[in-house]
Amino acid sequence: MTQPNVQYARVGDDRVAYQVLGEGPFDLVATAGIWGHIDLEWEDPATARFLRRLASFSRLIRFDPRGVGLSDARPDSARDVARCWAEDLLAVMTAVRSQSIVLVAWLSGQGPLQFAAAQPARVRALVLINMAARYGHAADYPQGHPVKSRASYVEFARKYWGTERWAIAHCPSLTHDEQARHWHAKWQRAMAGPKAIAESFARDWELDARPILTSVRAPTLVMARSHSLWLPSTLPRYLADHILNAQYVELPGADILPFWETPEL
Repeated sequence: MTQPNVQYARVGDDRVAYQVLGEGPFDLVATAGIWGHIDLEWEDPATARFLRRLASFSRLIRFDPRGVGLSDARPDSARDVARCWAEDLLAVMTAVRSQSIVLVAWLSGQGPLQFAAAQPARVRALVLINMAARYGHAADYPQGHPVKSRASYVEFARKYWGTERWAIAHCPSLTHDEQARHWHAKWQRAMAGPKAIAESFARDWELDARPILTSVRAPTLVMARSHSLWLPSTLPRYLADHILNAQYVELPGADILPFWETPEL
């Protein structure tokens, strides 16, 4: 399988970049939520191998939502980022004539969860990797990160986003892989600058998908690493406990991204 061409779907006057690979019996959308760069991600051998494996048994659909990667900027009026993300996904599905999808998501879950809850006929199954319904602590959500962690995390993003330090912190398996660390840092820089990332993390810290979890009807698999520094297993386990008939699987390791550490699992 060669790297797929980039095509564009339209949302009004905006363009949303997408790629299609494979000819499997069902459509599978693999997404990092509001993050990513669908062109650059093929440069890393492990990431490309992961994506090609998905395309070996499905028609793989990938896209950059507006505001990141190869797509147009997110409209200034788009205060609800998750709703904007859903518009982008629907536009891509229309462009490729997809009626329903298996949705595999990692990193940013607000958009995928809202889409699955609002479009039950469009989502055949849902796979959530290293994800949380909410990151910050609340009185009725003691497993969330304490308030002081928000400032520390945002400052860490401002200081280290776009560097190999960030890569190692979030994917420790890359510690001794210089080539992968270098690519990871390049991938970060291609998505957005440190200020934009830090502001996004600060905004997203209090996003709360808990009220919609009971509306998710698709068969759901929640996967998490057992020793992640940034995402203790109590957070993804909460997802599995509150989505109807969801299954929880805990994998060894600590990486936030699914590409390098035991990807075959």
